[in-house]
Amino acid sequence: MRLVLVGISHHRAPLEVRERLFVDTAGARELAVELAQAGEEAVCLSTCNRTELYLACDHAPAAEERAVASLVALGELTETELTPLLARGLLDADRGVPSCVLVVLPDDDSRAASREVARRLRARGIATEVAPSAAKFGRQIRHADRRGIPYVWFPPTGATQTHQVKDIRSGDQVDADPDGWLPPAIDLRPRIVASEEPTR
Repeated sequence: MRLVLVGISHHRAPLEVRERLFVDTAGARELAVELAQAGEEAVCLSTCNRTELYLACDHAPAAEERAVASLVALGELTETELTPLLARGLLDADRGVPSCVLVVLPDDDSRAASREVARRLRARGIATEVAPSAAKFGRQIRHADRRGIPYVWFPPTGATQTHQVKDIRSGDQVDADPDGWLPPAIDLRPRIVASEEPTR
């Protein structure tokens, strides 16, 4: 997932342009909803000295184009007038999904137990998903790794009577209680990091 930022601020844009692009709370919500109709998530931030559009997307150039077009229409400006005043940025999330934990599915009969573990973790604010199928554990761990999920949870099975959680980045695996275990705060939610791609 990419996060595209397009906006103007007092650093580049004169007051008369900032005033034309200012929107109140209702207008910001309306603009975000309009931008989100393309299937993306969008937020509009507008204050006395800046108006910024943030779009979560898979295709950054198209999202940036829509954001610029929205600002042009909002300010009743031409793209030629507005483009030199715009600040642009491209950000990435450090993982592709918000989930912090994947609960494995030892077998199809364990689905209810795995869902219960996920429910208990979610109730404590830990974004959790259950593996889609009861594949071999190695495949389920690879599934988590491909999605950027840092922890894999193993419910008790016939072989072990304790819950265990594995940090798949380090390989550390420890006993854990779904009603007490917490990941480090830095892993609870995806972090936004600057993209290495150049922006205009």
